Amino acid sequence: EQDSGHRRSAGGHGSVRLGPLVWLGQWDEPREADRRERVLTQELSMMVVQGWTLRATHGFHDPDRDSQSGTQQSVGAGVDVLATPFFGILAMATYQDFEEGPAVSGADGWSADLVLHFLY
Repeated sequence: EQDSGHRRSAGGHGSVRLGPLVWLGQWDEPREADRRERVLTQELSMMVVQGWTLRATHGFHDPDRDSQSGTQQSVGAGVDVLATPFFGILAMATYQDFEEGPAVSGADGWSADLVLHFLY
């Protein structure tokens, strides 16, 4: 419960594996007062060889699906490498696409992430 009222959420998640391919997905429907959101995320990954995985991602957010409040989508691709048993690298490029509205603002464009994993 929040000061403005109750916030409820429902949704689901799942995964499917076919050999080296793995799909992960999640769907959420948060609701607060008279506003209903929609959040979808998914990832498709493929192990090329042990320690090397290709990743593709997609995300979608609509902050108020009953009105023309705008939406945000993202599409990404990258590689996840476990270089040694104690060190990994994740490199991703992501494109953000904004459909502007009263609840969404931003500039379309690319971003890059480089994550170093030190496992101990």
